[in-house]
Amino acid sequence: MEVQYRFSDEEIWKDIKGYEGYYQVSNKGRIRSLNRTIVDSRGIKFNKKGKLLSTHKGENGYVYVSLKKNNKTRTFTVHRLVAIYFVSNLLNLPIVNHKDEDKENNKAENLEWCTYEYNNSYGTKIARGMENRDNSYIAARNKKVLSKKVFQYDFDDNLIKIWASTRECQRNGFSQSCVAACCRGEYKQHKGYKWSYERRDNVAL
Repeated sequence: MEVQYRFSDEEIWKDIKGYEGYYQVSNKGRIRSLNRTIVDSRGIKFNKKGKLLSTHKGENGYVYVSLKKNNKTRTFTVHRLVAIYFVSNLLNLPIVNHKDEDKENNKAENLEWCTYEYNNSYGTKIARGMENRDNSYIAARNKKVLSKKVFQYDFDDNLIKIWASTRECQRNGFSQSCVAACCRGEYKQHKGYKWSYERRDNVAL
């Protein structure tokens, strides 16, 4: 039976499978290389000193580390490496969850194995998902506003042109903000023309 790991203030290091003698992972969420002897292409041996490896944060918020052996490089998520070697997984669960929801806190005591369902509904994830959905809606709504048709008239209310949006007006030499202000009734004209989001009744399209 697998023994439940007891968390400790002491930093404990374990070999990473497939990289024995090269790299180790600790219960504090750090990765290090080990002291080892290297033979170069000329057959000359020299000692390479081990060190803590630098990591990088992905767009998804997780922390990654790259391990190199035999001129091949593989990238791993740090939280999963820590969980594999320091967090009990008696039920063979597939996902590693951050208890405090901080993806950069990869200490063993902050990690737990769980199901996809548990991970997807954990903590504030649902609320954050709702917030992201609302923000996406707002962005889409704002984009829709920017995409409203714009009607350009001369001072005799003759229709000059229908533009797809204020942004298209800007791409053709007009000020987007001034055109929008005219459409809102804040300015009377811009560059010698009247502008409106609405079609004027006396203009036949």
